[in-house]
Amino acid sequence: PPGEQWRLYGRFHDDVAYLDIETDGLERDSTVTVVTIHKKDDTTTLTCEKDLDAGSLSDALDGVKMLVTFNGRCFDVPVLKNSFPTVDFDMPHFELRFGCRKAGLPGGLKKVEVELGLKRDDDISDIDGEEAVRLWKSWKKNGDSRALELLTEYNRADTVNLVNVAAETYDRLVRQHGF
Repeated sequence: PPGEQWRLYGRFHDDVAYLDIETDGLERDSTVTVVTIHKKDDTTTLTCEKDLDAGSLSDALDGVKMLVTFNGRCFDVPVLKNSFPTVDFDMPHFELRFGCRKAGLPGGLKKVEVELGLKRDDDISDIDGEEAVRLWKSWKKNGDSRALELLTEYNRADTVNLVNVAAETYDRLVRQHGF
């Protein structure tokens, strides 16, 4: 069941994709603006109107046996399925939003990162989902390349930090469940 798929993380660790998206709004029908997929030592960031399409997204997910996200089951994956219906997301999913809570790490991703001692660069430390939307709009409306650069850096940090969050959450859950 979805709430127990975290147990597969140890088995699929080498074939996991850590995924995070940004959108132009906070609704499920929002346009996907940036997607980052991190696998082992390879990080791919795809940007709307540049290189983000169903083909590039499928290519980035090639060989993946498990997704790891924070709130991706509720937001990221449904938005991606809506925007890219031909891309296959039918795989086990370690949902860290709920896994962290079970492991004694409540709150959003930024709060969990602080709890685990993970730091972000100063220029993106205060960015959140709403600011990410504003950055995209600044890029689209004004051609503000710094806004797009910050948005991309923020999204990549969200995604790459999932590696440490997932490892700690998995370890805590294993200890709790004697698994």
